[in-house]
Amino acid sequence: MNRIKFIVNPRSGEKKTLVFLRKLKYYCNYYNLDYSISLTKDKHHGTEMADEAMHQGFDIIVAVGGDGTLHEVLQGIVGKDLTLGVIPFGSSNDFARTVKIPKDIKEAVRIIAKGKVKKIDVGAVNDRFFINISSAGFDGEVVARLPKMRSKYLFSLVYILGVFKELFRYKKKNVKVIKDGEDLGDYKVNLVAVANGKFYGHNMKIAPKAKLDDGFFDVILIADFNPIRFISNFPKVFKGTHIYNKDVILFRCKEITLFSKERVFIQSDGELTGKLPVEYRIFPKFQKLIVPESEM
Repeated sequence: MNRIKFIVNPRSGEKKTLVFLRKLKYYCNYYNLDYSISLTKDKHHGTEMADEAMHQGFDIIVAVGGDGTLHEVLQGIVGKDLTLGVIPFGSSNDFARTVKIPKDIKEAVRIIAKGKVKKIDVGAVNDRFFINISSAGFDGEVVARLPKMRSKYLFSLVYILGVFKELFRYKKKNVKVIKDGEDLGDYKVNLVAVANGKFYGHNMKIAPKAKLDDGFFDVILIADFNPIRFISNFPKVFKGTHIYNKDVILFRCKEITLFSKERVFIQSDGELTGKLPVEYRIFPKFQKLIVPESEM
């Protein structure tokens, strides 16, 4: 029987966490799992706990939280012979949405117990891994400002509020793009998204054609939107139809390098991860992941 470590990012001060943990334990026992539950205490603790769990002999590490928790746990297990599981319990659960892991705790635990193991691609951004989407430009700036907003707004709305707050002060950046060794030249862009998964930014379907196991990034380059056109096209990103706009450039690649003389922030899986320049590289089928049977 596999030994399973659940790494839970608790919602500080919320009774919902206690209720959630009781349900998690109940359904783990219901499915007769050999498991242990640990709670993170601060940022990056999930990485340390995942690494410790490997040395303690656990076979499956389950990230219980949002995309940020998943990002932390990934750093501790990627490249090792461990299987990753996901249970959404966070403000943003976009990767779970891509792999169709539901928020219903009973069904999510059932997938951990009965689901199948699939090998998926993992991206690297400089010296850090990401599992979903990394991007440079407009939304990197939004993420950079998010910590100042979290105390004032509900997080389910904070990203969209941040988008519109940033919209009228963000200045498009000149970015040089090199894909798979080919210099594509300079673009004046709002955003360059390097996608492994489909969703980010709280249910935005930024890369509708992306696949987790095809060995390629889907790159979405949004060029030169002015605020009015941005607002008029913004609803389309939730359906994935924004990609048909003439100012949206799409291509696939295994490696991509971005340069700029300006300050351009990078976010990866919703976490601020630096500034340009940056090198991206895909690692095909590099991580084992538990997915629903229907996703095989």
